[in-house]
Amino acid sequence: MFCTSEDYYTPNRPTAAQPVAPIDFPAVCEIKINGHAVTANTKGIKKQAGTAPPVDLGKAGAGQALQLNGTGLNKVDITYLNTDKVHARL
Repeated sequence: MFCTSEDYYTPNRPTAAQPVAPIDFPAVCEIKINGHAVTANTKGIKKQAGTAPPVDLGKAGAGQALQLNGTGLNKVDITYLNTDKVHARL
């Protein structure tokens, strides 16, 4: 999963007009897929967007694989706080 802030992505503009958005997660966030927590490093270098790694939604943590629905319908929840920016998952 990739995430960026409103500083780099505007959903009202056409995709072709969008510049490349760096990966930028909120400072404090919790990611769940199908109700199971995903433990991932979402922190990059402080105040340097694009230094955070993308989140592998197939890992629950400690190398354990999550059970994804074979139907192609999986629910991803991201909860974040302590930020005044809007973030979008891509």
